[in-house]
Parts: sequence; C-alpha cells; structure tokens
Amino acid sequence: MSANITILLTSRHELDIQDALVPFEHVRIEDWIKEIDEDIETYINYRLESDLRLSRLKPSIKDEVRDSIHGKSHGILDGVSALRTVRDIRTALQHIPHELGQTYENILVRVSAADAAIVRKILLWLCFTMLPITLDELHSAIAIEHGLDELDEDSCLSSAQEIVAVCGCLITVSTTGYVRLAHLSVKDYLLSEGIRNGPASSFALGQLAGNCELALDCFTYLSYGSFRSGPSCSEEDFALRLKNYPFLRHAATTWTYYLRATEVAGEPSIQLDEKILSFFSPETSRAFMSWVQVLNAGSSSGGSSWTSYPKHATTLYYAASFGLLEVTQHLIEAGVDLNTPASRYGGTALHGAVCRNHIPIVRALLEAGADAGQSDWDKVTPLHTAAVEGYVDCAILLLQYGADRNALDKAGEKPIDWAIKGEQECQKILETKLGMLDADMVGPLLADLKFRRKIAANASEVKVWAGWDGKYIPEWSK
Repeated sequence: MSANITILLTSRHELDIQDALVPFEHVRIEDWIKEIDEDIETYINYRLESDLRLSRLKPSIKDEVRDSIHGKSHGILDGVSALRTVRDIRTALQHIPHELGQTYENILVRVSAADAAIVRKILLWLCFTMLPITLDELHSAIAIEHGLDELDEDSCLSSAQEIVAVCGCLITVSTTGYVRLAHLSVKDYLLSEGIRNGPASSFALGQLAGNCELALDCFTYLSYGSFRSGPSCSEEDFALRLKNYPFLRHAATTWTYYLRATEVAGEPSIQLDEKILSFFSPETSRAFMSWVQVLNAGSSSGGSSWTSYPKHATTLYYAASFGLLEVTQHLIEAGVDLNTPASRYGGTALHGAVCRNHIPIVRALLEAGADAGQSDWDKVTPLHTAAVEGYVDCAILLLQYGADRNALDKAGEKPIDWAIKGEQECQKILETKLGMLDADMVGPLLADLKFRRKIAANASEVKVWAGWDGKYIPEWSK
C-alpha cells in the first residue's frame, strides 16, 4: 500500500530561506492577488452576516464597511464590531490605517493602564517562546514575580481566557489550546524602531532583554519552594505536581535555551548568573534533581515517565550538556569529580559536552583532567560519539588528550566504525528524503559517500574525513 505525502511550506521573501528552497516548486502569493482579494471579500461578507452587532446594520452601512475595509489591515472588523453607533462606525472607517504598524499602534494605545503590564508580558512570551505555549502555561508564566518563593495566586488573571480578552486580535488560540501571535508582523512591530518613537513605546521589546527576562522567569519558577523538597516519589505525586504547576514542563525544557540566547549576544544578566550558580550548588541539590526529573520525563501529559530520570545525575554533567560554560568552570574550580557517570547510560560530563558539540566546555574539561577515554555503561567513549556525529574539532581534542582510537564499544566497534556508520546514515537520508533535489547538487556527495563505503569494506587502511567541511583526520586512518 503506497501513500503520497505533499508538504506545503510557507515563508517570507528572505534571502537565506529563498536560497534553501531554490530547487523546489514554489508559488508566489503576489501572482494570486485576485484570488486573495476574493477570499478577503468572502470573509468580510461572512463577518457582516454572522457577527451579532454587524448583522444588524443597515445594508447601506454594510456597504460602507465593506468598501472601506476591503484590502486594509487585519483586525479592523473586530474594532468596528465593538462600536455601538453608526457615527462611530463611519468615523472609524475614515481613519483606517494603511500600514500594519499603525494598526498595531492603535490597538496598543487603547489598552487600559490597568492591563498594560500584563499585555506586554503576554506579548513578550509569544515573541520569544522557544516552544509552542498553551493558554494554561501562559496563564502561569505571566504571573511569575522575581523574588517570590511561590506563585502568588492573587496576582494571576482570574482565568486563562482573560489572556484572549486583554490582547484581542493581536493573538490567536488554536483548537488544541496553543497561543501564538496573530501574525509574524506583530513581532516585527514590537521589535521595530517605529514603536520606540511612538505612543505605544511602553510595549517595545528587545531580543536580548526579552530572552533574559524569560530565562529569569523560568528559573524563578523552577526555584519555588515546592520543588526544593526534591523529585516526586510516586506517579501520582508527579502527575499532581504537573497539574498544580502547569508551566513546570515548559520552564524545565526551555530555560537553558533562553539563557544561551543571551550569552550569544555577549551580555549575560548578573542577576541571572547568580541564580544559576546558586541552582547548581550542593545546597540546592533537591531543586536541581526536581528539574532533572521533569526534564527527563518527556512530553507525556501524565506521570508514567516520572522514574526515567538518572538518580545519579550531577550538576557538572547537566551544565556541560547544556553548554553552560561559566557554571562548568565554577564547578571545576570547586573541585567536583570530573569523571562521575551521570547520564541515564553512565556517560560523564565529557560525554554530554561532546554529544552537543560544546567545544569550549570539552576543552575546559580536558584541561582540568577529565578522562578522554572513559566509556559509559555500553563501552561508548566520547570519541565514538564525536565520530558518528562528525564533530571534527571534538575528535581532534579528544585524540590530543589521549583518547584511544581503537577503543571497542559493547558491540566490538571502534570509533572509525561509528564514523562510517554515520556516513551510511547520511547517505540513507540523502537518498530517501532529498530525492527532489537537483542531481548535480546531490550526486557528487552521494558518489563520494558510496566510494568511501566501498573503500571501508575492502581496504585495510582507510582515510577518514568527517563533518560537512571535509576535514581529514589522520589519527583515525592509521
């Protein structure tokens, strides 16, 4: 039984995206303006007939609304629907903005002073969230206050639905409960110079400050007193913890990514750094293990995976795995054991850093004396991992610090075997998933991979290249 799958991908006209999509068939929206206009007209007519207030208007007023709104900014119908008199409607139609930025500005300046802070917080989360966020998660997230030991229920909106009420047409909620901005142009406006110089400047957002604030929010949440008792001790307790703290899974999964987004910009927050160093200290080990439990529980909504976390987890392993260089250096200076098995499979901090290709951390661990050749419980060494992933710089570092190129894993395979295995997997992906690409683009790479597989199968000496840049590693070829 065969099945055909068609994938539709939409994007803006941005150069890097266009370059990546050149080989594929594409449709320009600009070529379908007539059809789009017809769709807009259909939507306007539907709203004029189905909206309780708009449907009561006289036909002549409906015509005015239709003629004025057609082709203008999204969200205008929502504003017109809220007006109560024909005079107000006509006045609004005369002042319909011709640019989205002006539309968003008009919406934001109408936000009441009492709602302004909460609306800004909602928009902040929706602009920078690393994962899709649900209405319930967002309801908790916007109530987080730095310095408090628990969520103050009195500071929460009366219900999650109030989020929709205060933000109006700037956001949308899917049928599955996920919240997002109504359009990417909302984010563009909030980050633009235009908003900073206008009447809605209090809603202006910045990439660096935004990610820093979200990281601090997540960290504040994970540090609540309820989690300092340690991991949940039963499936029921774990399920109850997730129910009582709906933002817990999101915070546990994403905070490191918000943090690294600030580090990339080179301006980490002192307040955030202090909290992180404290979180990874022995004094807060129970809160740390609570985080590890949630992090390893996967995406299950229940508590069935509550036991899947490594009970022997170490702060060094997780700092190294998530690329937290400053925390890693702090722990090294504190004298923690560098070679303690800490992952679910007995991997060390060096395994974790190599797996994520965190070169500065790999170097810091090796310089501090980490064992480059220590294997996990399946006899897999960091060099095996670097080989299969094609992490050339990691592999070179490991070899320089004494990693054994002939180390055997549980199945009796060396790092060089893993390197070739990785190439085979790469070939499989190219053959099955990139078949639509032009043969001139893929052909040479496929031919090179097949040639290397043939050599590997029939020769006693193999020259091995790894990584997309084709760097040669002579140490593996001896």
